Amino acid sequence: MLGTTDPTRPFDVRRMFVGDEPPLFLVEVAFRTVFIFAFTLVLLRIVGKRAVGQLSLFEVTIIIGLGSAVGDPMFQPDVPLSHAMVVITLVVSMYRLVIVLVNRSPKFESFVEGKTACLVKEGRIDVARLRSEHYGREEMFEMLRRAGITQLGEVKVAYLEQSGTLAVFARPPAEVELGLPLVPPWDVVPPEQFEAEAPARPATYACMGCGALHVQPDEVRPLPACGCASREWTRARRDPLGAGELRTS
Repeated sequence: MLGTTDPTRPFDVRRMFVGDEPPLFLVEVAFRTVFIFAFTLVLLRIVGKRAVGQLSLFEVTIIIGLGSAVGDPMFQPDVPLSHAMVVITLVVSMYRLVIVLVNRSPKFESFVEGKTACLVKEGRIDVARLRSEHYGREEMFEMLRRAGITQLGEVKVAYLEQSGTLAVFARPPAEVELGLPLVPPWDVVPPEQFEAEAPARPATYACMGCGALHVQPDEVRPLPACGCASREWTRARRDPLGAGELRTS
């Protein structure tokens, strides 16, 4: 009858292991596997470290490749086991090959795993590096707060690791300086957020874009624009949590 297909015969050995494609199709499967594996690795490298969490880019690529290869032949009757076996063998072989190349070539390791990036140094954010790593400023502030940091003056250096985590080296308590509060200014009563070109009383202000400090000598001269192009400032503080009352609603 037109429009009907033959039902799948259970435990058809040829269908299970070989399929209906010619043997040369296994070579195409191998090519597809290598191409997609490399494409996925490069794409994840472009997306950045924040997309992979605690795992390296290469580990995520392995998980994606093996997950797809192992899952499809389990319940898709038209996916022969030989195709999956070729994919799994190639993925594992490429894993071993990449590990060898990583151990032998620092440049290849940097391409596959990425490099550790310094995002904060001496209380100031490297805005260009933050953007190149596709890492959000508020996301970085969250990681700093989790490390017990309340303002950038407490940070000597903070590194974005290859795994996407933030490693923070804090200054000793005696060396803590004024810095940009990590408690949002709008969560402090009264709010303290100032625009460039606006008058401000004499104090030390922190750029809300990069954390750079500006000492305002008097109320005559307005606040300048920061070198990072940000026009927003807030009062630099040594202890933001003790400087005002946090809003509770």
